[in-house]
Amino acid sequence: EIMSNKKIKKFLDGDIQHSDYINPLYIDQIIQKDDEWWESSHNHIQWLFPNSDPSNFNKEAPLLDTKKKLKLSKDGVRNVKMSYIRFLKFLRNAEFKEHNNNHNYLRITRAIKFETFLKQNSIITTINFKKEVLELFKDFKLPEKTAHLWGIS
Repeated sequence: EIMSNKKIKKFLDGDIQHSDYINPLYIDQIIQKDDEWWESSHNHIQWLFPNSDPSNFNKEAPLLDTKKKLKLSKDGVRNVKMSYIRFLKFLRNAEFKEHNNNHNYLRITRAIKFETFLKQNSIITTINFKKEVLELFKDFKLPEKTAHLWGIS
């Protein structure tokens, strides 16, 4: 997929569905899904928390061009905030933390990268996702690579 900040903006603003051959959804529909769906679905995280790294799970996900600005509507900023809140709720409920090399670590890395990009673009969601995640995982020994990717090693 090519760099597509316009497509990302439209999705985050709630104007288009994410690309999924079976069940395309709007961002608010994804946020409302239960934890079981969040654990088993592998193609929504790339849309909620886009970055410039191609996904192994979703070749249809647009790539974020980090050299260009991303301007979101008020709805888009709210949707991003709600995505982070929902992801944190999922992480607090999940029973995966003890497992090394878990796909949720990759999801978290993606969300942290997007949060960094948002801050660089002065998009304020009032959620400090990275801080919340580090607090959530403070008593766990993370794999070295994960700790490095999260910027804590």
